[in-house]
Amino acid sequence: MGHSSTSLSHGFGPPRFFGNRTEKEGRRLFQDDYSSEQCCSIAREFLERNGLWMIDVLNRYERRPGRETSALDSDIVPPKPEDFLELRPIFASCRSLRKIAFTSQQAARWTFDALFQQQLAEKFSFSKTLEAWRSYPDENKYVRPVLSSSVLEIGVSFFILPSPSSSGRSAVPYEIIKQAYRTVLFSCRDL
Repeated sequence: MGHSSTSLSHGFGPPRFFGNRTEKEGRRLFQDDYSSEQCCSIAREFLERNGLWMIDVLNRYERRPGRETSALDSDIVPPKPEDFLELRPIFASCRSLRKIAFTSQQAARWTFDALFQQQLAEKFSFSKTLEAWRSYPDENKYVRPVLSSSVLEIGVSFFILPSPSSSGRSAVPYEIIKQAYRTVLFSCRDL
């Protein structure tokens, strides 16, 4: 049984979002000789400086046999309700939370499942919502919420961003990835 963490590295190198340079800060974040721990530390500091928070929706997970070291969500055995992070305390203690961004469609699905199972959101068809969102061109869909809803009386917009990982299977051009992250994470904090 694996255990999720809030770190950015799962053994596959620094995320492409941080890349060699960040325009927000105008400086190189990672060096080629940095260890995984150094990259994670730098990434955490970057997130903190910019008022961002990152966490897995799964408290624990298990990879499919033979895929124990895979970084892909598709290699995770479907989680049970008890595998999900308890979300109520997060929303209750962070009343200013207005945006949630996912780096995979599966993470979004799991989060909506957890919100429903924990009675924090109404049940809806994620497949139909995702289908409508997918119909937008890449340059537009990543800056549009896949869903806007109320969680504990907090209006929250949910975004699916292209994977920042260079190991991801995303065919989304880097310029679109960069613009999506800049728009969702760094502009107009409240929608």
